[in-house]
Amino acid sequence: MAVCTILSILDLSPADAAVGEVKDGKFFFSVEEPIKEGTMPTVAIAPGSSAYPTGYHAGEGGGLVAVDADFVAGNIKKDVAIFGVTGTAVGAYVLGTVKVYGSTTNVQRDNEAYGLMKDITVGDQVDSQAITTAFQLSRGIGGPIAVYGKVYKDGSPVGTERTTTSESHTWFTEDLVFDDGDGYEIWGKTSQSGVSVPCHIDHVEIRMKDPETGWAIIVE
Repeated sequence: MAVCTILSILDLSPADAAVGEVKDGKFFFSVEEPIKEGTMPTVAIAPGSSAYPTGYHAGEGGGLVAVDADFVAGNIKKDVAIFGVTGTAVGAYVLGTVKVYGSTTNVQRDNEAYGLMKDITVGDQVDSQAITTAFQLSRGIGGPIAVYGKVYKDGSPVGTERTTTSESHTWFTEDLVFDDGDGYEIWGKTSQSGVSVPCHIDHVEIRMKDPETGWAIIVE
């Protein structure tokens, strides 16, 4: 009787919630009936799903990364912000035929010992992976001597020794593993020094398959 008296005094006209707007298992007063039970389900987002279900979300104190550990900057494209997390991931490079770096400077060496002729620093989008190295080797005009070229990494030989006796530029390619910051070097020599028939290194390239950023990974 006391409850009825209180309800008769209270103005319930603003109490317009519907059962679907109140959490399941919770009760409330409304104009239409003295007391109602909510039916809104308790739901949550789930890792591996893009679904955002309708219902009551309790939330997660640890943020979205607590729901899905993969929701981190390294898994989001660089400079793209998703729910306040700005990505740092860059496009992956794989072996291919696209020239992502090229140098056309002609360098000569007239010495029977190997020496550094080209020095390139590999950029930060290469991460312990194979790249296609390519360079042109030729000998100077003169006697029929051989010239040699080889890929080095930070002063140590890693490539196959290449040789030619031709005055025409000859391409040599090889897939070798480099990491960011490594020195990609071309060393060369002649079979006989002092005869004015030097070893020539002309075009040097790094070839990969890059669907996104093009040229910006290598600096000389």
